[in-house]
Amino acid sequence: MSDHCPNCHYWYCQGAKFCRDCGRNVERMSAPKAERPILRTLVHTSVILVSLIVFLNEMYCLINFAKISEACQSLTFNCSLSIGLEDVVLIRFSGIATTILFAILLIVEGACLVYALYRYIPAIRKEIADPAERADRSGLCAASSGLAASLFIGVVYILITAIIGEMPDTEWMSAYSNDQLSFMLTRAGVREELMFRVFWIGVPIMIVTAIFVKDKRCWHYLFGGFGMTKVAFAFIILSSIMFGLAHDSGWGWSKVLESAMAGIVFGYLYVEYGLYAAILAHTANDTISAIGYMGFQGLEVMVMMLLLLVGLVTVIYWIAKPNWDAVDPRKMETLPEKLEGSVLDHWGRH
Repeated sequence: MSDHCPNCHYWYCQGAKFCRDCGRNVERMSAPKAERPILRTLVHTSVILVSLIVFLNEMYCLINFAKISEACQSLTFNCSLSIGLEDVVLIRFSGIATTILFAILLIVEGACLVYALYRYIPAIRKEIADPAERADRSGLCAASSGLAASLFIGVVYILITAIIGEMPDTEWMSAYSNDQLSFMLTRAGVREELMFRVFWIGVPIMIVTAIFVKDKRCWHYLFGGFGMTKVAFAFIILSSIMFGLAHDSGWGWSKVLESAMAGIVFGYLYVEYGLYAAILAHTANDTISAIGYMGFQGLEVMVMMLLLLVGLVTVIYWIAKPNWDAVDPRKMETLPEKLEGSVLDHWGRH
């Protein structure tokens, strides 16, 4: 509103004729213009796409729950911890246990989407009423735009590897039916976020803060949203490396770097916004790959093209106006401070 008084905008929003701090006539002023309007518009577009993808996936799986469950009961699944190229199997399950797992994962993914929309909708209403508000700081916006940028970078990487004659190995998919692939791909988000973000970021930071910070709330770190520090930055890199290596056995080495880059995005979302944001981005990412197996090839192409457009513009903005402070470990605190409030407070701190 004013180059001299930071309170002009406040009194303008209150309906005052004059700023009660500097005396300037604010009645004649227009509302401030939104910063980076093109990027913000595309970010909100990506929110609609990601929300729609996850919602349609939930509906499809609920409608076809019995059929998908029956198709997967003959398979054996592992609950494991990944240590790079190898997995430590904790428990194996099949049959009715698969159906129970299917139901639990659907509930978790649905809850993450509901919570994200619960945070996002009031923020977008404020932004519509006042362009100075920033709805794009919500976890849903971060998850959606981060996913779009990750997809764009991944496609560029795949094109480069294709030129040199290397492509991810998808032969393993031929051994499974469409219903089985739908289950494995769309349910991987929750399972892998627990394996790689919670186990490789949340658990180590919980231990570090318990020992060095003496934080009695250290278990809150398992749910993410605590903010970036040098320790968190280091564990994001470690978890992304483990995430990339875990994709070597099924997809081949060309998938390792692509998955590691995606792991950095998921790790950032986990640390800055919370576990729910990482799960949403990961679930949407895998669901896009599974849409074709559900019989919606046209929708898959349309969603992918729109998200790639958002990703392209986002990456251009990152390059043109980089925020180096956000990724410079030298400007980060070494250890996080003691946490205050609840887990939901940490998730909504932006």
